[in-house]
Amino acid sequence: MAVPSGLEAMREKLWADTFLIHVVKDTPGGYTTPCWKWTGALSWDGYGRFKARYAHVCNYEHDRGYRLKKGVLLDHLCRNRWCVRVDHLEEVDNRENVLRGEAPSIKGWRDNTCMRGHPKNEENMYMRKDRAGKWNCRECQKEDRRRRREQEG
Repeated sequence: MAVPSGLEAMREKLWADTFLIHVVKDTPGGYTTPCWKWTGALSWDGYGRFKARYAHVCNYEHDRGYRLKKGVLLDHLCRNRWCVRVDHLEEVDNRENVLRGEAPSIKGWRDNTCMRGHPKNEENMYMRKDRAGKWNCRECQKEDRRRRREQEG
């Protein structure tokens, strides 16, 4: 392995002094290797923030030596938004990132259920006439009507 040049050594020291001081390595996580927990600022949705950017993106770009292309996102394979470990991150497009997500609508899409867990089948689903292309769940409709009746009377 080549010895880093003076400039590269300074760059790595600066990274250690400004970024890595906010990282706790070997934090138990949900992946094959332990996560690196970001202990600095967090965004409202739980992602680490570093100099007005996402911390995991900063660390990934620092490690790889290039900026992410426009439209490329990083998916947390460990499912921990605060994790900045580079080998827990994978470059994906927005569609893939959404499909891998944990939102109820995506879980239902994968499981072939509505957001409340009812089966998506011909008997249970119908298309709304007032909104072309919008599907509704009959079981959810029944539950909503039942709940409204109980509140009214």
